[in-house]
Amino acid sequence: MKILMTCCVCKVSGAGKGWRYFRDDEQIFWICSKICRMAYEKVVIYGAC
Repeated sequence: MKILMTCCVCKVSGAGKGWRYFRDDEQIFWICSKICRMAYEKVVIYGAC
């Protein structure tokens, strides 16, 4: 069974900085979203890698 990675990407002035995780986890997405907004105050995009 293949393990899918999930990505959380912060868009910063056209460039993206992403975090990758080895499992789908809403809490991880929430943490990533919080970090992204605190650090960059930009849009958070979620998607599969």
